[in-house]
Amino acid sequence: MLENPFFAKLYKVVIEIVNTLVYNVITLLYIEHVTKLYNEAADIQDIVKGHLWWSWHIGLIETH
Repeated sequence: MLENPFFAKLYKVVIEIVNTLVYNVITLLYIEHVTKLYNEAADIQDIVKGHLWWSWHIGLIETH
C-alpha cells in the first residue's frame, strides 16, 4: 500500500499531524503544570508574608 505515492504521501501527512497534535497536547499539559506550580508558590509566598507580618505585629519579631 505504501508503494503507491498517494498513500505514502498521505501516510507522511497523517504522521506529521499526529506528531503535531501530540506535541501540542504535551506542551499544553506542561504549561498547565507550570502555571499550577506558580500559583501554589504565590499562595505560599502570601502565607509567609502574612505570617511574618503578624509575627512582627504581635511582637514575636524584634525590629531593633
